[in-house]
This record gives sequence, structure tokens and C-alpha cells, in this order.
Amino acid sequence: MKRRILFKSIALILIIGVFSLTTCKNSSEKTILIPVRKGLTWGYVSPNSEKKIPYNFDDAGEFSEGLARVKKNGEYGFINESGEVVIAFEFNSSGSFSEGLANAMKNYKDVYINKSGEVVIPSGFNYAGEFSEGLAVVRKGKKYGYISKSGDVVIPFEYDEAWWFSEGLAQVKKSGKYGFINKSGDMIIPFEYDDAWSFSEGFAAVRKNDKWRYINKSGDIIIPIEYSTAGNFSEGLAYVRKDDKFGYINKTGDVVIPFEYDDAGGFSEGLAIVVKDNKYGFINESGEVVIPFEYDNAWGFSEGFAAVEAGNKWGLIDKRGNTVIKFIYDEVGFY
Repeated sequence: MKRRILFKSIALILIIGVFSLTTCKNSSEKTILIPVRKGLTWGYVSPNSEKKIPYNFDDAGEFSEGLARVKKNGEYGFINESGEVVIAFEFNSSGSFSEGLANAMKNYKDVYINKSGEVVIPSGFNYAGEFSEGLAVVRKGKKYGYISKSGDVVIPFEYDEAWWFSEGLAQVKKSGKYGFINKSGDMIIPFEYDDAWSFSEGFAAVRKNDKWRYINKSGDIIIPIEYSTAGNFSEGLAYVRKDDKFGYINKTGDVVIPFEYDDAGGFSEGLAIVVKDNKYGFINESGEVVIPFEYDNAWGFSEGFAAVEAGNKWGLIDKRGNTVIKFIYDEVGFY
């Protein structure tokens, strides 16, 4: 099953709003630039303007904080929303900009750069993640810790795995169990879970003995009903799985959308991806089908648009299901 829905839904909660948005000269409407691939090359198109960036790249990412990472001749650099190269192609790999910095690999060493392309935190790590809430996950040897934007280690390298901070807490793993720490490195929720998601809207989904439930930031079990799969809360609802079918619960644990889907994603802009008989569609928060089950794959809505696949080609639709970018692309990097 396309389990990536579950992961991308969570990721989507964190990155909504960081897409490239440039105010049009003659209108208050904002221009959105979407990375698309035709054949072997990537460019950018817009679902709500005539603006385009030519197919000049071997890889391309979403715009974040006004810049997008792109690849050419085996090296990564960054372009602005006019398609101009503002950071030269000199990196082996790169993440997106977050909180003013981007993690990148230069001469096969992990570093952090600013928007001028200057290395502001030098190498010294075996892995470097994006900044979130002022801190970034880094790995030295086999252990993970956290650094500040000045490059200082603020939480020591003592975890087997670690994730970004969300709502002041981060899930970390030690000796096979997950718990949560605050930004001072204090243990807030002990290492007692077999798996865990980040906090969202005050709740975190955690797994113990193959069953998922929800806790608050004090570690109290708020929704004790046990599910075989559970997603983060988004817009007041969370997808859960019971007896191989997905439905949605609210924050009191009430089932508000029945267990009738083969897969499901989090709500974004009032709509959620759901799957039936290997076809993707969208429902609203009342459980009504708003966009029929007619797509082979789909990502969630952001800025009023969603990327969907039909007949091995990708396009974009709006919230009424209207096609705003034709189904002519081999890949769309809009999640």
C-alpha cells in the first residue's frame, strides 16, 4: 500500500505555507511556482499565472523562504523566483531553507549555509537536518543531538534517533524506546513507547504493544482507544485505522468519519486524501466526497491546489476538482 500518504501527511502539516508565494504586480493574488518534470528535466509552472521557469535542471525542489534548490551537472545550487541562480552549483546535496539556513553537503561534508551561499556552520557532523524552532538535529558518529543557529551543541549527542522540534517538544529514541524532550534537553515524556509521531495541535500519536493512542504534552493518555495506525491531528481531526479500514476521530476520541477507506491522509485546507479500491479522492470534514475517486495517486491541498496523478501523468486540480495544470508531467514536486 502507498504508505507514503501517512508520512507525507505529517510532513505537509509542517511545511504548508513555505511554498514560493510572490505577489503579482497587478493583483493581490499570489503566484505559486510548482516544480515539474518532463522527461529527464525539471522546470517550474504556475497554476494561477503565466509565470514559468524553463526545464533546465536535473532535479528541483519546492520554493522555501524565496529560494529553491536545483541540480545541474551533478551539483546543487539555489534559484530565486525569477529563475536566477543566486547560490552557485557547488554542493553535493542540499535541503531547503528553513529559518534562514539550509543544510547542504560541500566536498561531501555536511554544513549549513545562509541565503548568500556562505557556510555559517562548518562541517563536523555525519548528518545535518533542517532547523525547526531554532534547533536542528545533527548526528556525530552514531549518536544524535541538537545544535543552535550559531552551531553550538545545546543538546548532547546521546540519542539513537532524533526528530525535529514541534510545539516545543521532539521525539527521541534510546535503547529501542521513544520519549520526548524539550529544547533544554530535559526528558518530559519517558522512553516507554515503541514508536511516536511529533506533537500537533497539542497531541502526539504513540505506539505501545502494537497499538496506537494519543497523549498530551504531559504524557497523559488523552485518547485511550487503541488503533492499528494513527496519524497526527490536523484541523481538529486525525486519521486512524481499525480492522484494516481508515476513518477519522476528533480530539475527544469520537469517530466522526466512519472506517470505510483503504488509506487516508491528514486534513489540509478543509480536505483530506482518501483511498478506495486503489483510487484516490478527497473528502471534507463532514465525510462528504468532494472530489471523486478517480486518481491513481494524490498529494494534499496547499494554497488551494493539489497534485494528482491519472494515466501515469501528473497535473494539478483546485478544490472543486477542476484541472488547473494539465496532466502532462512525469512528476510534480508539490506536496
